[in-house]
Amino acid sequence: MIYADISEFVSNPIGTGIQRTIRAIFRHWTDGLTACYFDKAANNLRVLTPEALAAVLDNSNATTAEKADRAARSIAAAPGTLIGDEAYVLIPELFWDHARCAFYKKRIERHPSRSFAIVYDLFPWMHPRDFGITDRTPFEPYFNLVFSMAYTAHISQETKEAYEIAGRLRRPWPLPILHLGADGLSVEKQTFHPSRKTFVCLGSIEARKRQSDVLMAFEGLWDEGVEVDLVFVGKLVDHGNASLGPAIEAAKERYPQFSHYPAASDEQLAQILSTARATILASTLEGYGIPPVESLYAGIPVIVSDVMPSTRRLQPLGQIRIEPKRPDRIAAAARKMLDNDEARRLWTEAASISLPTWRDTARQVREWATHIEIVHSAIDRDLARRDPIPKSMPLADIRPIDLDKDASLQAESARWLREVAT
Repeated sequence: MIYADISEFVSNPIGTGIQRTIRAIFRHWTDGLTACYFDKAANNLRVLTPEALAAVLDNSNATTAEKADRAARSIAAAPGTLIGDEAYVLIPELFWDHARCAFYKKRIERHPSRSFAIVYDLFPWMHPRDFGITDRTPFEPYFNLVFSMAYTAHISQETKEAYEIAGRLRRPWPLPILHLGADGLSVEKQTFHPSRKTFVCLGSIEARKRQSDVLMAFEGLWDEGVEVDLVFVGKLVDHGNASLGPAIEAAKERYPQFSHYPAASDEQLAQILSTARATILASTLEGYGIPPVESLYAGIPVIVSDVMPSTRRLQPLGQIRIEPKRPDRIAAAARKMLDNDEARRLWTEAASISLPTWRDTARQVREWATHIEIVHSAIDRDLARRDPIPKSMPLADIRPIDLDKDASLQAESARWLREVAT
């Protein structure tokens, strides 16, 4: 049986990309997925009650604190049964809890194949300065843990390559690259009209996302008298860069064409996007980059950094790809998009592009996790009939046993690889 450990999510059910992935996995996992959490007092995993899971998956307007409190009260009333070492556990989240890391380290030493994780990015480890991190010590247990795992899935080719470089490893079996869903916005398919004059930046506002470059580009357009509006939708994240907040406030004072929404309801976001000619994401550092593909799924073209993992894997349809850290290129792209004929062409392309949904993501994760369970159940049965294997023997030396001898397992593995490839 496969469980999903969502301990961090249960305590903090916010709505960032990772948490949206978790919600999608549970919503679309066929036959249902059982949630669990790490009980620090018991130093073990416990099954999460359906009531606690429903509280954190709640998609209503309840606050994060309210959802977490409901889950905590449900857990206190019914802690859930303990999960044994033989269970297969998917970790679909990021966490820094040292006790939880130590628990999984021992669990992996006992059963190398039975704990596996989705790796979203390695930014705190590889790019600490971009996150205001001066000491990486608190993050070491988590990254050492994922580097020790036999099986990890990744949200982009770039993240997978960073994982292999930082961990100084290359697994002899495929580490799947997930396709995150583009259908997360509660917005109907949009159509072009020349009256649309707004450019929208979606996502947290921080130095690595380069909203400062976008603002600089549009200030130049406004000073030249170009009639265009700019909207930022996202929370300001400092990360040690104290200049972003004042720059945004100064721009709001000087330019009535600019507005900033730290947060927006589904209704507000739908209203903002109903006036959008294009969206913009000029980030230099992303594990994936959901906003551009969500924009394309809604039919809205994007001005996007040419290093964006989510769009680099796509045909360049409905997109104007720009070199990052170049406000002049952003301004040129906006001018191009303001041409009605060019805008119509890009809108037509955006409407034609094929994109994965969150249902596709959940299916891919389920196939991957199920494959691990199928393969290693067979290996465990085979190992039980053999002489004891030294604990120091690498997993790479163990895994091929049944794959080489069991025709049915070879066929199952080949089928899974074909599905992941498509």
